[in-house]
Amino acid sequence: MRKNILVSAVVAALMLACLACLLSPTVSAEARIPAAPAPEDGLYIISPENGTSGNVTTLTVKWQVVSPGPELFYFLVKVDDGAWINNSQRTSITLISLEEGWHLVQVQASNELGSYYADRVEFEVDTLAPSITSRSPTGSGAALSSEIMVYFSEDMDQGSVQIQGAQGTLTWGASGFVLTPYEAWTPATNYTIEVTGLDLAGNHLVGGTWSFNTTDKGSIAGKVKDDRNYTVEGVEVKVLKDGAVIASTTTDSNGNFNVEAPQGSYNLSLSSPKIEARTLQVNVTAGETLELGVVKVERAPDYTWVAIDVVIVLGAVGLFFVGRRRDGLKPK
Repeated sequence: MRKNILVSAVVAALMLACLACLLSPTVSAEARIPAAPAPEDGLYIISPENGTSGNVTTLTVKWQVVSPGPELFYFLVKVDDGAWINNSQRTSITLISLEEGWHLVQVQASNELGSYYADRVEFEVDTLAPSITSRSPTGSGAALSSEIMVYFSEDMDQGSVQIQGAQGTLTWGASGFVLTPYEAWTPATNYTIEVTGLDLAGNHLVGGTWSFNTTDKGSIAGKVKDDRNYTVEGVEVKVLKDGAVIASTTTDSNGNFNVEAPQGSYNLSLSSPKIEARTLQVNVTAGETLELGVVKVERAPDYTWVAIDVVIVLGAVGLFFVGRRRDGLKPK
C-alpha cells in the first residue's frame, strides 16, 4: 500500500513539472545573453574618438564621469602645451581656430571628497585637399597591357575612391593603388581616367583626371643568318612604305634585330656589303611583336672577308694554337 502511494506521488510530481514547463513563458536566446558590464568609475572622453581626423578647425570635446555618488565634479582642460583651463562643472569645451596637424586634449576631474579622474584624446585637423603625386600611363604610346598606377599625397578612405574610364582588379598599396584592366586597351585610342574620393578627414581629392593614348605601333623581330648558318652582324634593317623609310635598325653581334613601326603592311629590307640584299613583306599589328625567327640571307660573292689569326703560345713545352675567324661571321 505504501509502495503504491510513493509511486503515485512521484508520478504526480513529474506531471506538475512538465505542466510548469509548458505554461512558463519562452525565454529567447537574446534574453539569456548577460548585459554588458557597467563601465568602471572614471572620466571618459566620448567625442572625438581617439586617433581620428577631421576637416574642421572648430571642434567640441565632450566627456562624462562615471561615479558611485551624486557629488559634483570640477574639470580642468589642457590643449597641447597650453595652460590648464578651469572648465567649472561643464562636461564639454569648444575649441576654435585649431591649426593643421595633430592635437592632444587632456581632461582632469576632481571633487571635494578627493575623487580624481583623468582622460586624454588625440585627433588630427586636416583641411588640405589630397592630390595625386604620380600616375601612369600618361602621354602617348602606352602599351596595350598597361596598368593604371596612382599614388596619393596622403592616406585615402579606400571605400570612397571611385575610378571612371577603366575596369579591372584594384590592388591597394601603402600610398596608392594599381588597377589591372580586365582586357587589353584598344590600339591607337585616347582614354580619359577620372579618380575621385576622400581622404581620412573627408576632404575631396583634386586633380584626379588625366588622359593617355595607347600605342599605334607594333614591332618586328628576327635573327639574320647566312647560307652557312653564321649569324651576321651589322645588317641594316629598314621598314619601307612606298619606298619611304618608316623605321630602321641594325643587327647586333648575335644577328638579332627588333624594330618598331605603326600598324600596317610594309616591305622589310635587309642590306649589308656582306650579304645579298633581301626584301620581305610584313604586316605589323599595334601592340604585338611579329616574330620572324631566323631570316636566311646569301653571302655577297664579291665581299672580301678579313681573316683574323689568333696565335696562343703557352709555356715552354711548345703548345701552339692558331685560330682563324672571318670578320662578320659567327657560328651560332
